[in-house]
Amino acid sequence: MLSGGGGECSSTGYYLWHTTGQPSAIGISSSASYTNYAGFWYTIPQPQEGCYYLGDINCDDVIDISDVILVLRLALQLDSPKPCSDINGDSGVDISDVILTLRMALLLDGWRAC
Repeated sequence: MLSGGGGECSSTGYYLWHTTGQPSAIGISSSASYTNYAGFWYTIPQPQEGCYYLGDINCDDVIDISDVILVLRLALQLDSPKPCSDINGDSGVDISDVILTLRMALLLDGWRAC
């Protein structure tokens, strides 16, 4: 849920008017070089590098047919190894990883973090 908060932030080097967040949660902060009408920002943590889900080979946060095809290409050694492609954890990518990725794409199996 987004709140309609925000307001004005300014300094010698910038001026910001209106943002999305909780309005005026801590009020006005200021000094000689800035004025900040502050609120809170909430974020969902994301991994710094690579993919989040096992089987999400293209790192688009969705396991779908494109990921199944990419895992198949890895199993056939047509592409170089990718993070999160060893679905069953046996230290290699083979047809069983393709099948497991297909099952996740069809929502027959749950998605797991990489």
